[in-house]
Amino acid sequence: MDWKRFRSVPEQVVTRSRRALVLENDYLKATLIPSMGRVHSLVHPPSGREQLWINPIAIPLGANNDTGFWMTWGGIEHVMPSREHGTSHALKWDHRLVTDSAKEKRIRMQTLEPLTGLHHQIDYVIRMDDPWLYADIQVYNPNPHAVRFSHWTTSTLAPGGGQEVSPRTELVVPADNFRPDERDFNDWMEPLVGPAHTSPLRWVGQWQSIGDLMASPLHHGYYGVYAHERKEGLLRAFPLDVTPGFDIWGWGYPPTESRQREFTRSLPNMGYIELWNGNVQGFGDEALSTLGSGQTLAWTERVRILADLALPLSASVESQAR
Repeated sequence: MDWKRFRSVPEQVVTRSRRALVLENDYLKATLIPSMGRVHSLVHPPSGREQLWINPIAIPLGANNDTGFWMTWGGIEHVMPSREHGTSHALKWDHRLVTDSAKEKRIRMQTLEPLTGLHHQIDYVIRMDDPWLYADIQVYNPNPHAVRFSHWTTSTLAPGGGQEVSPRTELVVPADNFRPDERDFNDWMEPLVGPAHTSPLRWVGQWQSIGDLMASPLHHGYYGVYAHERKEGLLRAFPLDVTPGFDIWGWGYPPTESRQREFTRSLPNMGYIELWNGNVQGFGDEALSTLGSGQTLAWTERVRILADLALPLSASVESQAR
């Protein structure tokens, strides 16, 4: 990213069309942008409301990865091979329709990560009478040598609203305690951390500033995000033995105008709450996993929409995760 050149040119809004594929049943409507390897939108058909944050005017910002930047598109993306967002966010993906039956639709998106040579494949699957959207993920190492890497699924969420997260959005995390990442900008969190089920940080409206929040080891492979004002949310489930890594990122609530301008050119915007699950514990190079020559790492992640929950939230999330 040539930041000097970028900042020397007057800003203008550029609109480009991209081909989208829609997977829909009675429970969810998922819009994929397969050339970018991402989920753009996830709508709850009964209410018609968007569950993801979609940036009306996305901008690049600096990032700790090999590209030096990240685009604030919103939605859900799968990123490799190291640090924050890797290179996957900037790559072009191939795609094809694998299954097109009355009971199941399967879209395959794949790319070759250029720095490691790892083959990255995501199959998104929807079934007729199933509330889950499935992501079958494979990472294959065709190299004659082992490769170190990380894989993260990054979800920017604004349940029940689409364009901005609400203050009564609750985070349900099956861990004993929250803990801030060891960064200076997280100092404000210290008085608020504690048990994950009682800490004020489980409420988006209690985030005083930007923050990077982690948790003690997860006991189960899921998390829930639920907007109580809108009575809608999301549940994401994943195999804990493969993807034990977990992280939460937020802008703070309400974010200042300068903070909003870091991420979007459509103001005012209260932003999103961003949750990560990954195959490693942390974003440093020392945390990277190793994939041997000819080996494949494969697993399945799932996401579904939660609405009008009758049980207490934590009990509802846990029961539906099963």
